[in-house]
Amino acid sequence: MDNAQLISSSIIVFCILINITILIFVLIDENNNDKRSKVFIGVLSVNFVLLISFLIRQYFEGNENPSYNGLLILTASIYQASSQILLLLHIKITLLSIERNTAVKKITKYSAYAAGVAVGVNFILSISNPFTHVYFYFDEMNLTTHQDALIVSDIATFIWAVLIIFILISNKKNLGKRELGALLSYVILPSIALVFYFMTLNLQYIVYSISLNIIIYYAGIQSELSQQLKQKELELAESRIATMTSQIQPHFVFNTLAAIKTMIRIDPDQATETITEFSNYLRSNIDSLSITKPVGFEQELKHVETYLSIEQKRFRDKLKITYDITVRDFKLPQLSIQPIVENAVRHGITSRKEDGGSINISVHEINNEIVITVTDDGAGFDTNKKTGKHGQINVGIQNVRTRLAAMVDGTLEVQSKSGIGTTVIMKIPKNPKRDHI
Repeated sequence: MDNAQLISSSIIVFCILINITILIFVLIDENNNDKRSKVFIGVLSVNFVLLISFLIRQYFEGNENPSYNGLLILTASIYQASSQILLLLHIKITLLSIERNTAVKKITKYSAYAAGVAVGVNFILSISNPFTHVYFYFDEMNLTTHQDALIVSDIATFIWAVLIIFILISNKKNLGKRELGALLSYVILPSIALVFYFMTLNLQYIVYSISLNIIIYYAGIQSELSQQLKQKELELAESRIATMTSQIQPHFVFNTLAAIKTMIRIDPDQATETITEFSNYLRSNIDSLSITKPVGFEQELKHVETYLSIEQKRFRDKLKITYDITVRDFKLPQLSIQPIVENAVRHGITSRKEDGGSINISVHEINNEIVITVTDDGAGFDTNKKTGKHGQINVGIQNVRTRLAAMVDGTLEVQSKSGIGTTVIMKIPKNPKRDHI
């Protein structure tokens, strides 16, 4: 191996190490369940195969030992086929990136299908090359001999590049600048490298351009995720404010103060107790603005009990509360259960003025999930309505749903029927990935 080959091989090994490093970072990233991340893992895996095949080819090509001929044709064909898989994966990533922000237009789909067909034909011819030698073969000196049909591969790649550029440019409004730049670079840089290949017949330029593209795309993904995280934190802050302000409703404050006024004359000790509870209730709501991490269930339950204790002093026998709690050692966003319970009292139980109603709060561990259920036998409501008091309920529920999903990977489901009652089901994984936001 001469100095030029040694330098080239060292660069390839360096590219392999970068590829492996990025693959490890993506695999350990908690956001790798995103569809684009899964496809990108495929890109890294295929690129690793491409780099290895190119390294083997570079090492043995030109060696006069006839036993290397079969190995060379196989590894060269693997390289050719791998490069086509990368193009197919790029089409998939492009569509997923567009799909994140808007529905994919028909012209975009048709263009993607056409690009996929062109690359697919090239891939089939590439994997058949060891048997057909349709694109190239290696002579007795183990040097590459190109066939005229190799022009088919170049045409297919050209069609792919033109169609992808068309797709990206026509959808640029639906892609961030970094994302658009990273996806375009995956087309432009290999195209430039292809020109150098035609001039020198050296494949290393294409290999280097693909590895550089992977770094650019990974950097783009990380930058985008960082921006999304900042946006998510802003939304969570706004959601906390909305939740806090939605709970301190004027009617509740006025009604509680009126009840305390009455208690002062009838039962001063109970009035003192209610003032303390009301103070704790207000303090907990205000403190929620500064709490950005999940809190222990016991803390949230205490807040719920404080609120319900105040309401029970007002409604007495008309409000019945039951608890069925078998698990307590878990975390959830503050003011997750209390807004749901308050909705049950305000819009469910108190609307049944004659006989009141009951609320059941249950917490169990089922199938490695914490399942929190708040059920009332109140008035119920149409979950599809977004006007009047139903709109207020849906906004409050959406605030809780947003914070559950962002902070502990939780979900929230509402089941309600007018005249029958409402059930709200929250599910939190026992070991959520996001418990630190």
